[in-house]
Amino acid sequence: MMAISQRYNVLLEHAMAASRYSTYKGTLMKSIKIAILSLLVVSLTACIFSGRDVARELKGVFMKENKMGFSTAVFAPRYYPIELVAGESFWMYDDGSRRGFYAHAGGGWRTAGADASGGSRIPDGINLTWLAPIEGKYYHVRARLPKAEIERQFQRKLTMDFEDTPDTEQFKQIQLALAPGGFVSVRLGWAEVVEIAQFQAEEVDIPWEYFAQANHFNPEGLSEEKYLAGFVKDQPKKIQAQKANGTFPIGRWKTFNTQKFPWYLSTPLDVYGYTEFLINGNTTFTPQSEVDLTTYAGEKAVPAWYRLYFKHEGIRYQAAIVFSKSDPDSKEMPSGDVETFEIFKKFFAENKEPAALMVNIIDGKLVADLTVDGITMQHVPLHGSFYRQLKDNEYKWFK
Repeated sequence: MMAISQRYNVLLEHAMAASRYSTYKGTLMKSIKIAILSLLVVSLTACIFSGRDVARELKGVFMKENKMGFSTAVFAPRYYPIELVAGESFWMYDDGSRRGFYAHAGGGWRTAGADASGGSRIPDGINLTWLAPIEGKYYHVRARLPKAEIERQFQRKLTMDFEDTPDTEQFKQIQLALAPGGFVSVRLGWAEVVEIAQFQAEEVDIPWEYFAQANHFNPEGLSEEKYLAGFVKDQPKKIQAQKANGTFPIGRWKTFNTQKFPWYLSTPLDVYGYTEFLINGNTTFTPQSEVDLTTYAGEKAVPAWYRLYFKHEGIRYQAAIVFSKSDPDSKEMPSGDVETFEIFKKFFAENKEPAALMVNIIDGKLVADLTVDGITMQHVPLHGSFYRQLKDNEYKWFK
């Protein structure tokens, strides 16, 4: 705008000088004013278009810096629902800003999460406060997140397990899994699922009036006792008995996530790729180029199930190898992973060396065993497992 003002002054000086030598001062001044106005219009137009270019450039920079936008998903074991306290659950940033979210959850520890609002920037920390109505308790945790690790993971390119040509995707979601007793697992999800942090919340006292008003209902119209009873009566009798006796499976999901064992998948089948689902929620697709079923890579959580692609005598197959009693295509049961976990726990209490989880087809049936030496076997039961021949138009990437 300074340049426009200078051009205006120069033009005005020339115009005034010319007018002193003209006998048609009025006409000339009118023409000069029109010329000045035209110049101003042109200059302002240039500024506007230049501003638009700058805006586009700034927008491009902003979008580039914020390409790690994410959504939020909240999980809780089935029959043990949670309700976040509105206004007391939010992502925190070091610049003092925050982004709140709210959700009910209770569909499963690793499935059926409840969507909540996310953000355009990876947060520095989290503040969580929730009601566990079956326990009749409130929990709170405030903690910093491993932001650098989250940003690193969000940059990774991952191959997804699609029926057609596998696509390359990235993490797009931060998952919060809340268990009875206040255990919190923080996971990244979308293309894969990987746990990146664990926190232990503390039990807190929250006045019923505050909770009700924060969650937008009148505390005088609904007492805390009736509100909590409404959750309990909708649960199976086994859960109602736990409530009556105060015998909740406190620590179950914390143990699932914190206790890992030295094992690896192994099979004589000609594998072209597989997806691994662990009981702590971790999910990974391994394409053929990365398949290694002979090398121990490190401790990990107990398996829930596998989706495996293999060939036999030139024919393509897909197998569902299910260790959990929870059907992958049905609702997740809170005790579905207990059997497999206890088998692994007992086996590795007696065997300290890395073991192969050997999967094979014997007499037309899928079987699984843990073994350290290939001779002594610990049978691991499978539930609802099967394999099927693929049609020509299925999984075209798998040829």
